[in-house]
Amino acid sequence: MLKGLKRISGKNAPAKEAGNDDARFAPLKQLGENEQLVWIMATRYLPHPDKVSYGGEDAHFISNYGGGAIGVADGVGGWQEAGVNPAEYSRTLIANARAYIEGTLTEFTEDELEARIEGGDIFIDPKGALHAAHIRTKVPGSATAVVMQLSQDTQSLVAANVGDSGFVVIRAGRIVARSRALQHYFDCPLQFGSFPDFVEATDTAEDADVYNERMYPGDVLVAGTDGLWDNVYDHEIISIVLRHRGAAPQPIADDIAALARNHASDADFYSPYIREAQSQGLDLPWWEKLLGAGFRKGKFGLRQLSGGKQDDITVVVAVVATQERPPQMPPVAAAAAAAETIAEASLKTISRRSQRIAEAALEEAAAQSQSHLLAWPISQRMEEAPLEEAAAQPPKVL
Repeated sequence: MLKGLKRISGKNAPAKEAGNDDARFAPLKQLGENEQLVWIMATRYLPHPDKVSYGGEDAHFISNYGGGAIGVADGVGGWQEAGVNPAEYSRTLIANARAYIEGTLTEFTEDELEARIEGGDIFIDPKGALHAAHIRTKVPGSATAVVMQLSQDTQSLVAANVGDSGFVVIRAGRIVARSRALQHYFDCPLQFGSFPDFVEATDTAEDADVYNERMYPGDVLVAGTDGLWDNVYDHEIISIVLRHRGAAPQPIADDIAALARNHASDADFYSPYIREAQSQGLDLPWWEKLLGAGFRKGKFGLRQLSGGKQDDITVVVAVVATQERPPQMPPVAAAAAAAETIAEASLKTISRRSQRIAEAALEEAAAQSQSHLLAWPISQRMEEAPLEEAAAQPPKVL
């Protein structure tokens, strides 16, 4: 695991590596008092050549909520054999994850509502988004998924991943953080599923790896489905990022996706997918090696396992930038606004208890707000009184 990467939860997750993160990041630019981080995002999606007619089976979203949010899902193609369109599940799953983050779900559970109240104005909960999306996606199918958010309070990437979609963070020409692929065995990733209703038998958000990685201006986050990671090596992604250093994220996403498609279509390319297959003991039988023997690149040899993996390719790129921090609302006013938002959400749910929680929060914030408004003229008069007294005194003769 790369030094500095903090995977803070997940089944079978090894302990975090020791290391002085503060010393490591000390030379990097620190934010000014009135600055905050923000993601500038772009996407490129290339469906499998045989699935263009219905748009392929990947799904993704980008959102400007908070400092930025990203979600990527990959529908499992095997459902086609049962007459099911795998894209329907991945698209519904990712739409539900986005709605959870942005607070636009039509209905919240009691636990979700309490979490949002505790979370404050900007809600950071990628793992909760995966869980909320999973239990609400009631169409047959399954999918891997990763959700990422930029916390402006902690200046950190917070992410939750189930399966073999994932991300890397590139800083100064090297990868400083990456997610790991979660698989039951080779080419069988962990995945959410529905048959067609939610069942506990599938993998769940409790199986997710959760990451928390400090981010700095100029960092580049590259996320994608396995159509990216099975076909493009890390050094190739870094090369493209460096070639577009200082540019908008769109050309980075375009070039990475184009390279992934080229490699996927190249039968002679020794892809990351083939390398992983060989590491798992998979190879061509000897008779195929002999039948395929010949000259390649000026040398005679047996046929080797090679080729890219044709698939849907989703690439999302986020460049970390800074922006001026908006004027801060008075704490009481911010609490009242947050309570009002939660109250509106609670009215959409069938849970009476959820409504009571939100209404109580709104009443408390309103009472505090009224107290604040009453106190303000008094405090203002106290500040102005010495000035008025001084103005009333006759001028001194020198």
